[in-house]
Amino acid sequence: YINLNNILAIELQEPTTDLYDEVYKWAFYTISPHNNVFYSQVFNSREEAIAWFEEVLGEYVGKKV
Repeated sequence: YINLNNILAIELQEPTTDLYDEVYKWAFYTISPHNNVFYSQVFNSREEAIAWFEEVLGEYVGKKV
């Protein structure tokens, strides 16, 4: 569950070189004083990461309307 009201910034971190591949992940920076950043799952391509983000954001926007 992503509460967009608590998020200050979102960044696609790319590429992080894994042992075998380049991997991508989203970083969510929040207003929380204790844990102010959390990460999405790891993706094998930029396209995969963007598609996941659009799906998640689309679900959130759909619930708000």
